[in-house]
Amino acid sequence: MKYLIEDFFDIFQCAGSACPDTCCAVWKINVDSETAKAYRAVPGEMGEKLRSHISFDEDDAHIILREDGTCPFWTDEHLCEIYQKLGEEMQCLVCKTYPRIVEQHGDVFFTSLTCSCPEVARMLIERTEPLQFIEWDDGDDWSETPGGGQKPEEAEQALFHILMPSLLLGVRILQERRYPLSVRLRLLLLFTDTLQQRLDEGGDIADILEHFSSPERYDGYAKVLSGMPQNIPARISAFNVCLENSEKLAGDYHHSSLIRLLASLKADFRSPDGFSILERPEYDIQYEHYAVYQMYLFYMRALKTRKPMHEVAVLIYTLNLLKCIAVMRLTPDTYLLPQSEQIRILREVSANFDHNSGHAAMLYNIYGEKAGDISFLTALT
Repeated sequence: MKYLIEDFFDIFQCAGSACPDTCCAVWKINVDSETAKAYRAVPGEMGEKLRSHISFDEDDAHIILREDGTCPFWTDEHLCEIYQKLGEEMQCLVCKTYPRIVEQHGDVFFTSLTCSCPEVARMLIERTEPLQFIEWDDGDDWSETPGGGQKPEEAEQALFHILMPSLLLGVRILQERRYPLSVRLRLLLLFTDTLQQRLDEGGDIADILEHFSSPERYDGYAKVLSGMPQNIPARISAFNVCLENSEKLAGDYHHSSLIRLLASLKADFRSPDGFSILERPEYDIQYEHYAVYQMYLFYMRALKTRKPMHEVAVLIYTLNLLKCIAVMRLTPDTYLLPQSEQIRILREVSANFDHNSGHAAMLYNIYGEKAGDISFLTALT
């Protein structure tokens, strides 16, 4: 089996009770069938609590959250009562694996950590070196694959071999630090739009990959793209669309902290200085990491849709949302963004969109017919 693994995947350690937030709230906590069966058999007081706080629906077993959206097994010490009293082996699969994400695309398993975990968000924000995903093959074949792995169809695998080089080139563009991130995002949009047109025509993309792989052409494009001024009114306008549609963006996350955060903000960008501050190299690096993380996690969804431009558009909208929230949260006297606030923003946006493709699709759909327009998207970079 082949894997692409985030380079800091193995060094992650849960912060436990020191975590500034909790993964035990907001979203639905599904209970896999094997664990649900084990919970039914737990004796005593803990068994009674399990059975009274879990819906054992055959096709949809899940933990019944408290009114405030937190898990009933989340203790006052900010720890898991199931883990404390029954051990790690009795946690449901989603709680055992979080914040780890494994997505199969083609014949490769993409393995990552999600920024909806504050500790992962901190690790991403603090690092300076480019984010890498490491290739690994465990030597197993498909007949030995445990669980949900499925051998891809021939047509899907053929498209995989088109999109995978495109993903790697897109990441290479994003990590070309000779240019500001805004220029790299514009080049990514230009590349992906050209690729999308060729895919729609059913043509070969080899010449497109070769064209956009040339460092000399980067310089030529960068010279043109660098001359485009920031369109702050467009970015504010796009953010206001998010504010107006915050409940749609949260979908079935009824206790979404993103909704509370957006509700606390007023669309009042009287000074554009905040946007220029976020163009500083140290912020460029942080947003670059997030962009690369997003590309690895979600770009290959285009295997199902043949629409890589859709995934890049969602990336642009998410980055604009992150940056606009950050501008609103800059410290008024110093125009700095404390790391704790950076982590909070990244965690809440990731929690809302990274685990629900419907929410990400809504982030695209709220912009209507212009959602996939390259001119509109470029204005948000």
